Amino acid sequence: LNESLFCSGCESPFKRTEGRFIIFGLVMSLASFIVYSLWKLRNEPDPKGIRREMYVAVKFALPLALLWFIFSLVDPGDVETEGKINWIFIISLAFLNVFTLTVYRNIKVSNQYSLSNLADNKKQKTASDEFQVVLKSELGTNLFKSHLVNELSIENFYFWKEALDWRASFDKVSKHRRENRFLYLYDMFLDDASAPLLVNLEDKIYAELRKTAKKEVELNKHTLDDAINTMYILLEFDSFPRFRDSDLYEQFSLSSNGDNDFEMSL
Repeated sequence: LNESLFCSGCESPFKRTEGRFIIFGLVMSLASFIVYSLWKLRNEPDPKGIRREMYVAVKFALPLALLWFIFSLVDPGDVETEGKINWIFIISLAFLNVFTLTVYRNIKVSNQYSLSNLADNKKQKTASDEFQVVLKSELGTNLFKSHLVNELSIENFYFWKEALDWRASFDKVSKHRRENRFLYLYDMFLDDASAPLLVNLEDKIYAELRKTAKKEVELNKHTLDDAINTMYILLEFDSFPRFRDSDLYEQFSLSSNGDNDFEMSL
């Protein structure tokens, strides 16, 4: 053990005071860089708590490094001088234990996060199923439309239904008829300059539809796909959650029609 940990027949840098200072300085510099980086990222999302665990690891590593520096420099009991043991062994074992506990905690937090995601996905799936049940029920649809009228967003539903019908009948009607119906939908819901029931879409969707209305882009069966999908997302994830918290939804859930469509408890 009097020989170096890393070579045979050469003097260990850990036995030289200047070597200990250099190594300790490098460790402190690295730790300072890590702490600074974590501080810069303090406002970033950290759902798995990894940043917090790294802070804990650094907080343990720095005192351990300081202990190694002090004990190897002072060498109480001359145990290192006499070749009985090297203080770096003790400190390394302590650091390994801390590192293992930190990794274990990270894995535990990650598993908890995964379980939480599964629960959220299950809840989201249930809400999506309920939305489908409401749309398949005449009473549920009428009550949902009443809710949309109350929150001044009924145009989203009307356009979504009209656009679905237009797409479904695209290959069943004449070119003249589907073009006229598209222009009606555009003038009523999609012209961001003058539509009386303008729906909320991204600017790029407005721009593409404007080109189609001006016949700069050829009309096809999938022209309204982006607009239809956007409306569906708004209806399901924006309007429907508020509908579920309303008295109108309670009427649906308590009605015989609603009970036959979906079993639920409020």
